[in-house]
Amino acid sequence: MVRRSPTAIAGMLLVGGMILYYVTTLFHPGHDPNNHAKVFAEYAADSGWKAVHFGQFTAGLIAIAGFIVLYRVLARSGEIDTLA
Repeated sequence: MVRRSPTAIAGMLLVGGMILYYVTTLFHPGHDPNNHAKVFAEYAADSGWKAVHFGQFTAGLIAIAGFIVLYRVLARSGEIDTLA
């Protein structure tokens, strides 16, 4: 089993969350955000809008987890004072 460093885990979570968000957003209906009537009609006709929004929410949580892991890595190494 490969043991990964916490910095690598943080990077994988951040990049993975952003990629998942991008991929799920490709399936998001409503590509003309200024035409509300058309957008709401697309939402009503799309059966997968719940899955798309759940995927976007999950992607956001994964990215936030990456930031938390990165913060803990930097706090443990004493780099937080340098960044502030």
